[in-house]
Amino acid sequence: MFNAFFGFAPDFTSDAVAINGDDAVELFRDGSVNDVFGDIYTDGTGQA
Repeated sequence: MFNAFFGFAPDFTSDAVAINGDDAVELFRDGSVNDVFGDIYTDGTGQA
């Protein structure tokens, strides 16, 4: 699906993502952060 949408193969793939809902995820492109989901400076424990 990635190739069909973006037109190129991803640099890295893994099915070993272990997030529990209070984590931040950064998407990188060419070594720079392209987008962020969540707040990388917040622990998130006990937050709704």
